[in-house]
Amino acid sequence: VAKVTIISQPKTQPMPWAFDSQSLDTHQASGTLGSCIQVRDLFYNVPARKRFLKSAKTEQLHIEEVFRRQALAAPRVGFSLKIDDRIVYELAPCLSFDQMMPRLKKIFSNTFAEQAHFIEEYHGDLTLKGWVTKQAGARRQPDRQYCFVNNRCVKDKLFSHAVNSAQQSLIQQGLYPAYALYLSLPESDVDVNVHP
Repeated sequence: VAKVTIISQPKTQPMPWAFDSQSLDTHQASGTLGSCIQVRDLFYNVPARKRFLKSAKTEQLHIEEVFRRQALAAPRVGFSLKIDDRIVYELAPCLSFDQMMPRLKKIFSNTFAEQAHFIEEYHGDLTLKGWVTKQAGARRQPDRQYCFVNNRCVKDKLFSHAVNSAQQSLIQQGLYPAYALYLSLPESDVDVNVHP
């Protein structure tokens, strides 16, 4: 559905290699350690799907949302997003939770970074860590609420309701807290088929 080029070089490989989806060709390339995935001409070959695309701006917002989820889910990985030769995000890897504030500032906002309250709670095998804003960082839509279960982004109404309820006395009615919360629990307690 798109023209895709992947350039990748793991630490164990002396040179990067590239794969082109058009030609199905694999060849040595220039680049640096890591992977670069280029997607061009989305749905160029599927005109029926292309008719259902929204405006370019709307589709870009959807792409940015997927990018933000991945960037928050994998803080140890550096990410960059370039759209139409414009760098939208450039995020350095975070080696620890303590180093995530620059990434949070770019993904959320300066206000979030200034107002976010770090929480860290333990209960048996469960660990909940992350950042939640109070009044100054609240938003009119719940569009900056991210929950990760074992570093996998999930949308869960019960979880969102619990956080919104907990912040209710701290935030003006009609506003929603912004948050990035990470719940860790044993893999055996998670059904990966429940949340896409």
